[in-house]
Amino acid sequence: MSAEDFEEIIRLQAWYLQVRFFPRLKWHVLRPPRGESFVIADRPVVWGFANDVTVPPSLLRHPAVQLFAPLTRSLALFAHHVDAHAPDAFLPPMSIEP
Repeated sequence: MSAEDFEEIIRLQAWYLQVRFFPRLKWHVLRPPRGESFVIADRPVVWGFANDVTVPPSLLRHPAVQLFAPLTRSLALFAHHVDAHAPDAFLPPMSIEP
């Protein structure tokens, strides 16, 4: 597969996610608590169910799906299926003491 073919496939997949799956999600803007920040990592967008984040993109249509996308250290997006209820609260993970 050539680099041009690979780029075209990536563009097609991005378009498909945008057109097919993202409209089925309700989006929320999140800001971290004062003095805290979001972690920006090599996997910037995470989706899944509860503790399972190794699900294929096709499961973005599942009613229980949740998606988290930190855009910057101080701004993130959270999404869930439009038919599901939003969480009552968005809480940062507990700090782990050494």
